Amino acid sequence: MIRRLGALAAFVLVALVLWMGVDLAVRGAAGFYPGYLIDPPRDLGRAGGIGPLLLNTALIVGLAVALATLVSLPAAVLYSERLARPWARRLLDALLDVGVGVPRIVWGLFGGVLFGGVLGFGFSVLTGAVTLACLLAPILATGFIAGLQAVDPALREQCASLGLSPFVTAWTQVVPAARPALVASVALAVGRGFGDAAALFFTAGLVAEVPSSLFDSAATLAVFVFNLLATVPGGQQAAYSAATILFVVTLLIQIGIAAAGREESLAR
Repeated sequence: MIRRLGALAAFVLVALVLWMGVDLAVRGAAGFYPGYLIDPPRDLGRAGGIGPLLLNTALIVGLAVALATLVSLPAAVLYSERLARPWARRLLDALLDVGVGVPRIVWGLFGGVLFGGVLGFGFSVLTGAVTLACLLAPILATGFIAGLQAVDPALREQCASLGLSPFVTAWTQVVPAARPALVASVALAVGRGFGDAAALFFTAGLVAEVPSSLFDSAATLAVFVFNLLATVPGGQQAAYSAATILFVVTLLIQIGIAAAGREESLAR
C-alpha cells in the first residue's frame, strides 16, 4: 500500500512538472527564433533574445558558488573530522538551520544594505555574487557534511593506523571519497542560484547587458523574468519565453544530479 502511494505521488509530481514545462513552452513559443539564446534583448525586453542574461547568470552564479564552496567545504570538514564536542556540533547545526531557513528576500535586503551600501559595492555583480554566496553557503555546508559523514568510517581507521593525521586524512582520503556527494551538492547550489531572483533583484540590478567589471550592474535571467512580469507593460510573452529556458536549464541540472546519484549507488 505504501509503495503504491509512493508511486502515485511520484507520478503526480512528474505530471505536474511536465505540465508546467509544456505550458511555459506553449505560451513562450512565439518568442523563440534561431538567435534567441545569443541576441541581446530589445524594447525593454519585450523583443530580442536573452544572450547577455545567460552570460550574467553564469558569471554571478559561478562566482557565488565558488565563494560559498571556499567557505562551506572547510567548515564541513571541520564539523565532520574535528568537532568532537556535542555543544559545538549543536551550535553549528543551529547556525546552518537558521541560514538555510532565512527567506531569499531577506538575504537580498541584507546584501543590498551591507555589501551594496555599507561596503560601497552598489548594484553590481560583486554585490549579487557575495549575497548569493551567503545564501548558498549554509545549503552547501549541509550537503557537504552529509556527504562526508556517509564515508565509511573504516577509511579513517585505516589512515589512523598508518599514522596519518586527521587533517591529512580528511583532505587526501575522505574528501575524495565523498566527491560524488560533494559534486551533487554543488550542482544543487547551481540550480538554486540559477533560479533565484529575490536575492539578486536588490543587489545585482536590472541592466540587461554584459558587465565590463565586477562593479557594474547586471541582471540574471530570473531577475529579467521577474522584471518583465512586474514592471514592463506587454512583457508577459517575453517573460514566458525566458522562463521556459530557465525551466529547462534547472530541470537539466536536477536530472544531472539524479543521474550522478544513480551512478554512485550502482558503483557501491
